[in-house]
Parts: sequence; structure tokens; C-alpha cells
Amino acid sequence: MQRVALPWQTASASTSATEPDSLKTATILWRLGHMHMHVDFRDCQIFAGAKSNLGRPITDSDRERAKNNISVWIKSPGGRTAVYHALQALRETFLRTPNETSQPYNARDDHLIVRPYTLFIAALVVWCWGFMVDGLLRPYPAHLISSSSTAKPSVQISSHITSGSVPT
Repeated sequence: MQRVALPWQTASASTSATEPDSLKTATILWRLGHMHMHVDFRDCQIFAGAKSNLGRPITDSDRERAKNNISVWIKSPGGRTAVYHALQALRETFLRTPNETSQPYNARDDHLIVRPYTLFIAALVVWCWGFMVDGLLRPYPAHLISSSSTAKPSVQISSHITSGSVPT
């Protein structure tokens, strides 16, 4: 049985200026939905250092629980899927194709109300994954510059961004 993909579900789809707003909204919500299925955003916010979440102060036990959940999440297939969709949401917004003449993205001028929030969540997901995998990077590590096969997973997954394939 063949699966039929809608135009906004294909890897080659991009959010160009010629697409209708409904398609842009559907694409960004699709990315947000896939991130949400595979990661708890509250754990990401706690791991990133939030002082409170939904009006409740964060305790040390909450921080430990979030750190443990994130460490399990980064090793799971769902973690890679969430990071993939986060990177795709960032790519579709910030990396335009050369033939597009649109201005650089500006959240202040974005009339799609859900996109700035989705980009925030996408950046948070990518940051949590990268921080948990690579830790604090001081000074800028030389292994991130080379494209050797011994590079850390955060470098290896970046090759999947442009290829459009979901990493395994």
C-alpha cells in the first residue's frame, strides 16, 4: 500500500513567499506537533533553567527529574525525530533558497501567530539536545570544524538537515 503525502509533508517542501498562509501554518504546526509528540517541553524549559513553570516554582527534585528525562530522551529514536523536526522548522524559516527574494525573517512582522512560538520551542529542543550531548563548549571545539566520521552526534545530524531524510 502506498502512502500519499500532501505537498507540505514532503521533504522538499519549503515555506516560500508564494505559498498561501494556510499552507505555511499547516507546515509549522505539523513540525510543532511532531516535536510535541517526542519531547516534553516543560522538561526542556526546566533543564534550560526556568525558575517557574505554569506558575509553580521549580525545585531541585524537578531539575533532577528533568535532567534524567532529557538524558533518556536524547538516546531515543523519538529524540532524534524531535530534533529533526525542530531543525527543519528552523531551516524552513531562516534558510531561504537563493531564488527567493523575501526579506530575512523578523518575528515582529510575522502574521502567522504560531510561528514565533514554534521557533522558540524548536530552538529550545535543539539546545537541550546539543547541551546534553556535547555539554558546555568552552572554548569553541576544533572537532566541530572538521567533518570527520568521529564527530559527535550533534555534528553528524547536521548533515541530515539539508538531505531531508529523517536520521535513524
